[in-house]
Amino acid sequence: MNKDEGTQKDRTTSGFEHTFNRLEAVAQKLETGGLTLDEAMDLYEEGINLARECSEHLNQTELRIADLQTSFSAYTSSLTSAPPENPDADR
Repeated sequence: MNKDEGTQKDRTTSGFEHTFNRLEAVAQKLETGGLTLDEAMDLYEEGINLARECSEHLNQTELRIADLQTSFSAYTSSLTSAPPENPDADR
């Protein structure tokens, strides 16, 4: 992994963590109550947007994991498969 990949991974993780933490804070405020209808609606809308963002992060991560598994499976298959037969080798 090069420096740029590590930095991108850190941003993705911290971005998800930040978004998830903000979503938890929004949910806490809504559960606590004592808000005006407008405040509650604003928080609810923010919560929906944050939940969507978290879901997108998780979907992207799931796709990356699937790609890595496929790549690793292909790699290990190539190591364990028999070499192709050469029909001219017996002549």
